[in-house]
Amino acid sequence: MERIGLHELPESLGDVVNLVRNSRLRVVVEEHGEPRAAFVSLEDLELLGSLERSDPAPAPLGVEVADIRKHLSERVAELARGARAILRQKGSDAVALIGLRDLRVLEGVDARLDLEAAKRLLEGEIGRADRAT
Repeated sequence: MERIGLHELPESLGDVVNLVRNSRLRVVVEEHGEPRAAFVSLEDLELLGSLERSDPAPAPLGVEVADIRKHLSERVAELARGARAILRQKGSDAVALIGLRDLRVLEGVDARLDLEAAKRLLEGEIGRADRAT
């Protein structure tokens, strides 16, 4: 996972959006060394929506990349309260900006998937070893 300081984000916002959009990496926004929000792929945002059951988050706000530069601190504060934003670039949805709670959920899903993949791999290795003997 990549990290960027809130103070350096306005100049690098276009690069961050392109990085997340094209590589599906997550980029954490830090303020004074503390994580505050994260840029994630639209697929990650869709996954978050599918995981919500009884208490769905409000619909993401649609924000142009140029607008987010002007109001970055305010947007990060909104995210801390559970809001989500879809950043648009040249008129099309590009990436999502989410709060830490949502990022922790995605990290938990990743850890669970990694654990399940490791178990399947180990079961396959044990099964092959049993067949070989």
